[in-house]
Amino acid sequence: MIRREFIRCKVCGQFYTLRIYVTSLNEVTHSFFCYSCAQSISYRIRKRSGQLLLSCIANCTKTKREGLVVNISTEFPISKDIVHADKIFPWFHFIQKALSENPEEFKSVISRRPTPDHLETGDLEKIIKEETQEAFRRRLDLKDQWKIVGTTWSLYNDRKGEECYKYIEKHYRTLGYQEHPHPKDLIVDFLGRRTYHRGANVFKNLVELWSSAWKTNSQECGRFLIYFCTNNDYVRTLKFMHDFVSSYMNNYDELMQLHLIYVFDLTVGDELILGSNNFQAVQSFYGDAFERCSELLYIPTCMKNIAEGRSFDRLTQIDLETYLGTEKARRAENLRTMELLDCLTSTLDPKIRNASHHARIRFDKTSLRITLKPSSKSKEHEITYISYIDKCNQIVQATYGLYVFSLQFLYESVRSLLLAQSLGVSIELPQQDMEMFTSWLNDSRPQPERGTD
Repeated sequence: MIRREFIRCKVCGQFYTLRIYVTSLNEVTHSFFCYSCAQSISYRIRKRSGQLLLSCIANCTKTKREGLVVNISTEFPISKDIVHADKIFPWFHFIQKALSENPEEFKSVISRRPTPDHLETGDLEKIIKEETQEAFRRRLDLKDQWKIVGTTWSLYNDRKGEECYKYIEKHYRTLGYQEHPHPKDLIVDFLGRRTYHRGANVFKNLVELWSSAWKTNSQECGRFLIYFCTNNDYVRTLKFMHDFVSSYMNNYDELMQLHLIYVFDLTVGDELILGSNNFQAVQSFYGDAFERCSELLYIPTCMKNIAEGRSFDRLTQIDLETYLGTEKARRAENLRTMELLDCLTSTLDPKIRNASHHARIRFDKTSLRITLKPSSKSKEHEITYISYIDKCNQIVQATYGLYVFSLQFLYESVRSLLLAQSLGVSIELPQQDMEMFTSWLNDSRPQPERGTD
């Protein structure tokens, strides 16, 4: 469904006809630069009782007069050649891109509904439109999902077991669960549902790397498990991950514009344009995401060490302690030689990280291009805004895959430690940690913190 809204730029008086493709979210805030005076125009889209409502935020006012047509979608990019076209359906153009670029994946996505062996384009358009509308009716708004999952996660981080249990008890059916889930399962499930092709490949390849390391030297893998659980501050890691996902969700309106690109596993080309260009909101996002992802790169690094016949804490030329003291921008370098991890390392671009993290990045409102200067002595280079948003999403996907693996890996590591302890193996861990480990593995009710009522 497309909603037509009429607005006027308050700065120069340019009139616009916004053709807005209905969003799956209940509320989205977008910005674009006026095509006449290049000033930022911001508005909010809300869904209320099946109606799509628009309210002006900055530099615009609603009007009844038609103007320059601007096609806008909140979940997929639009071709530049139709961004100002009237009486067209951008969704159909997106379907054509999916059919021509990755037809098998497209058919796989819509295979939830039985279809004939041979389908014409018109049939596919009808099916996907019906499927999308049905999905919108039954799907809980992702932001509303995050309000529940994020609060649960925060309570769990703070060891508020009783409060966490009661909160899940109140909301788990809203999230579609038939039974009360464990907080860890709720967290992993939320991340897993938002992990698409790249993130899934990162997870799968990390599992394959661990299997290779185990076959090479299972005893050294055991040493790494002890190191992992003894030295890894799992509470800090969970809080760290919570902050990362919170940052992503705070910028979701801008980042979600490529959502269906990743669902259908398509490429982002320069022929595409985004409906919103709120660069200021995401200017530092890539640099921050790079930092957070780098925090966990020691895990695949240690597994790679074992798989290549060394001790887990020994890289080719340095030890693990030295590695952990290096700049985060360089921690992925030793992993780039392993093709298996290309799905992870290819998302980590130190040049963009340095420019984004140190605010050496400029945005041209007219060309929608970003100028990057990684260091004070390096040369400048440019990328399009849509490419930057793509890179932000790609590093999020890779980090999700790494985080989910770490959660599952940590879970299995803790289980192995507790099993070893039950068999009489002496393990030097603080009692508080062992109690939290036990609570984590408890499949029923999270235990309240000691000393609370």
